[in-house]
Amino acid sequence: MTGLHLDWEKRTGNLGIWLRKPFWGRGYSGERAGALMQLAFDRLDLELVAVGHLPANTRSKRAIEKYMEKYGGQYEGCLRNWLPEDDGVKDMHRYSVSQAEWRDVVGEEREVSFSD
Repeated sequence: MTGLHLDWEKRTGNLGIWLRKPFWGRGYSGERAGALMQLAFDRLDLELVAVGHLPANTRSKRAIEKYMEKYGGQYEGCLRNWLPEDDGVKDMHRYSVSQAEWRDVVGEEREVSFSD
């Protein structure tokens, strides 16, 4: 399951994905990130797409770093005590890519290659 949570006031979309173990490591995270960034920037005219991971989630960290590098994004930092969880509040590492950064990489062609 994937999603793009929209914050219209900030003109920002936040990516999310949940995959069951049999689907880990197949490149689905990067593929959906490319498709949702194209939607966010070309169709919705958002200014920023952001995504985060919990500190202990090294698989998500590697996947996010890979597609953020591919699309011109960057690591913003650790947001401390950011996510409420059942067992307390957790930190979150956040990454983002602006529409301008994304366009510098993919150009104006408006077609994104989703394969790695």
